[in-house]
Amino acid sequence: HDSYVTTGTPATGDVITFGRLPAQCRVWEAIVTTSATNHASGTLALKCGTVAIKMGGTAAVTYPSGTRNRSFEHGQTAATASEAPLVLADGGLVTLTSAGAASATGVTITVTVKYTID
Repeated sequence: HDSYVTTGTPATGDVITFGRLPAQCRVWEAIVTTSATNHASGTLALKCGTVAIKMGGTAAVTYPSGTRNRSFEHGQTAATASEAPLVLADGGLVTLTSAGAASATGVTITVTVKYTID
């Protein structure tokens, strides 16, 4: 679980790093929230290492006004999101990548990832 406060308008391709997950972990739930309208015309893409964690059927999702919480949960299917558990063979950094700038300064972006190590 980690948060980041924007200090300016992100450019396309800007990456925010939130932490690192270990190899061979299983991700059961991932949630991205924003404190205010963020990326109304752009997107944020959640990844761990090279693996995209899809939410809402796509790896890159918008966070417009009124929709500031996106999640990937157990029980979803590949048609709606990545299916949990998502096994991360290599682990890696948890990142959000911006595509299309439409963010405001001072927006708090929070990422929570629930995982297990077997």
